Amino acid sequence: MQQAVDNMGSAEHKTSNLILEINSSKLAYNMTMEEVAKNVFLAFLKLDYCSDLAAIKKLAKEWIHVFINYYSPHKNQIQLLLALEEHSHVHPEIAKIANHIIHYLYSECDVLQEEAILEWFGTLQAESDMYAKVKPIVDWLQESSDEEDSD
Repeated sequence: MQQAVDNMGSAEHKTSNLILEINSSKLAYNMTMEEVAKNVFLAFLKLDYCSDLAAIKKLAKEWIHVFINYYSPHKNQIQLLLALEEHSHVHPEIAKIANHIIHYLYSECDVLQEEAILEWFGTLQAESDMYAKVKPIVDWLQESSDEEDSD
């Protein structure tokens, strides 16, 4: 799967071709959709192009059809967030911008839903670095939700 993603980043593949290649890998390796969802986002984050927030945003726009294809189900959105968390353990520079990545995928791309973010956040250890990094977006989501409830 990583090879298919790497080829997408370096060649003129269309996202539809990437989806076909990923689906072929899913069948070849007998993977669940949740495993595919996690691995797609891990592969995305491992691309050389994903070195900072601006680059991630730019590439995410190009990948929007891939993301919509794999992250519509709630449980797959959780896998995306778990992939971000896992990648952040190895790449602290990504951990520093995790809240911005989540906000972008939520508000600009409509890839993540509030419920998935809150559910995933609920699994984080309060003393973890990731908890501290993403708490501001979770607080913002909860405040927005509270305001809507009071209207």
